[in-house]
Amino acid sequence: MKLSKRHSQGIADVYREAKFYLWDGRGQCPPDKHAFICFALSKCLMGGEQEYYNILRARNIIMHRLGESATVYGWLGEREYGPLTNLKLQEYRHRWLDAWIKEFSNI
Repeated sequence: MKLSKRHSQGIADVYREAKFYLWDGRGQCPPDKHAFICFALSKCLMGGEQEYYNILRARNIIMHRLGESATVYGWLGEREYGPLTNLKLQEYRHRWLDAWIKEFSNI
Protein backbone atom coordinates (compact mmCIF):
# COMPACT_ATOMS: atom_id res chain seq x y z
CA MET A 1 0.00 0.00 0.00
CA LYS A 2 1.55 3.28 -1.13
CA LEU A 3 0.83 6.09 1.33
CA SER A 4 1.47 9.79 1.19
CA LYS A 5 3.65 11.33 3.90
CA ARG A 6 0.53 12.96 5.40
CA HIS A 7 -1.36 9.64 5.55
CA SER A 8 1.68 7.82 6.94
CA GLN A 9 2.08 10.39 9.70
CA GLY A 10 -1.66 10.19 10.45
CA ILE A 11 -1.39 6.42 10.85
CA ALA A 12 1.65 6.80 13.12
CA ASP A 13 -0.34 9.33 15.18
CA VAL A 14 -3.31 6.99 15.73
CA TYR A 15 -0.96 4.11 16.62
CA ARG A 16 0.72 6.43 19.12
CA GLU A 17 -2.64 7.39 20.61
CA ALA A 18 -3.80 3.76 20.70
CA LYS A 19 -0.82 2.89 22.93
CA PHE A 20 -2.42 5.03 25.63
CA TYR A 21 -5.56 2.85 25.52
CA LEU A 22 -3.75 -0.50 25.23
CA TRP A 23 -3.60 -2.50 28.46
CA ASP A 24 -0.10 -3.26 29.76
CA GLY A 25 -0.96 -6.87 30.73
CA ARG A 26 -0.50 -6.38 34.47
CA GLY A 27 -3.31 -7.34 36.80
CA GLN A 28 -6.83 -7.15 35.47
CA CYS A 29 -7.58 -5.06 32.38
CA PRO A 30 -9.14 -1.78 33.60
CA PRO A 31 -12.36 -0.54 31.95
CA ASP A 32 -10.60 2.37 30.21
CA LYS A 33 -8.04 0.07 28.51
CA HIS A 34 -8.24 -2.69 25.89
CA ALA A 35 -6.27 -5.89 25.36
CA PHE A 36 -6.59 -5.70 21.56
CA ILE A 37 -4.93 -3.05 19.38
CA CYS A 38 -7.99 -2.64 17.13
CA PHE A 39 -10.21 -1.97 20.15
CA ALA A 40 -7.67 0.54 21.47
CA LEU A 41 -7.79 2.24 18.06
CA SER A 42 -11.56 2.61 18.40
CA LYS A 43 -10.97 4.88 21.43
CA CYS A 44 -9.10 7.31 19.13
CA LEU A 45 -12.21 8.53 17.32
CA MET A 46 -12.27 12.02 18.83
CA GLY A 47 -10.32 13.73 16.03
CA GLY A 48 -12.96 13.94 13.32
CA GLU A 49 -13.29 12.52 9.84
CA GLN A 50 -9.58 12.49 8.87
CA GLU A 51 -8.63 10.60 12.02
CA TYR A 52 -11.46 8.13 11.30
CA TYR A 53 -9.89 7.33 7.91
CA ASN A 54 -6.44 7.02 9.48
CA ILE A 55 -7.88 4.53 11.98
CA LEU A 56 -9.41 2.51 9.12
CA ARG A 57 -6.06 2.51 7.30
CA ALA A 58 -4.28 1.50 10.53
CA ARG A 59 -6.70 -1.39 11.09
CA ASN A 60 -6.30 -2.54 7.48
CA ILE A 61 -2.52 -2.61 7.94
CA ILE A 62 -2.92 -4.72 11.09
CA MET A 63 -5.26 -7.18 9.37
CA HIS A 64 -2.93 -7.43 6.37
CA ARG A 65 0.05 -8.18 8.60
CA LEU A 66 -1.81 -10.73 10.70
CA GLY A 67 -2.73 -12.56 7.51
CA GLU A 68 -5.21 -15.33 8.21
CA SER A 69 -4.86 -14.93 11.97
CA ALA A 70 -7.55 -12.90 13.67
CA THR A 71 -5.41 -11.91 16.66
CA VAL A 72 -1.79 -11.50 17.72
CA TYR A 73 -2.33 -14.53 19.97
CA GLY A 74 -3.20 -16.65 16.93
CA TRP A 75 -0.38 -15.13 14.85
CA LEU A 76 2.21 -15.88 17.54
CA GLY A 77 0.72 -19.35 18.13
CA GLU A 78 1.15 -20.20 14.45
CA ARG A 79 4.82 -19.31 14.80
CA GLU A 80 5.17 -21.61 17.82
CA TYR A 81 6.14 -19.01 20.38
CA GLY A 82 6.36 -20.38 23.91
CA PRO A 83 3.62 -20.10 26.51
CA LEU A 84 1.79 -16.82 26.02
CA THR A 85 0.79 -15.08 29.23
CA ASN A 86 -1.29 -11.92 29.20
CA LEU A 87 1.81 -9.95 30.12
CA LYS A 88 3.87 -11.39 27.24
CA LEU A 89 1.05 -10.81 24.77
CA GLN A 90 0.56 -7.20 25.81
CA GLU A 91 4.28 -6.51 25.79
CA TYR A 92 4.40 -7.89 22.25
CA ARG A 93 1.45 -5.74 21.20
CA HIS A 94 3.13 -2.63 22.62
CA ARG A 95 6.41 -3.49 20.82
CA TRP A 96 4.50 -4.02 17.60
CA LEU A 97 2.84 -0.59 17.95
CA ASP A 98 6.24 0.99 18.71
CA ALA A 99 7.66 -0.56 15.53
CA TRP A 100 4.73 0.68 13.44
CA ILE A 101 4.96 4.17 14.91
CA LYS A 102 8.61 4.25 13.89
CA GLU A 103 7.89 2.74 10.47
CA PHE A 104 5.10 5.13 9.55
CA SER A 105 6.80 8.19 11.02
CA ASN A 106 9.79 7.61 8.70
CA ILE A 107 7.93 7.37 5.38
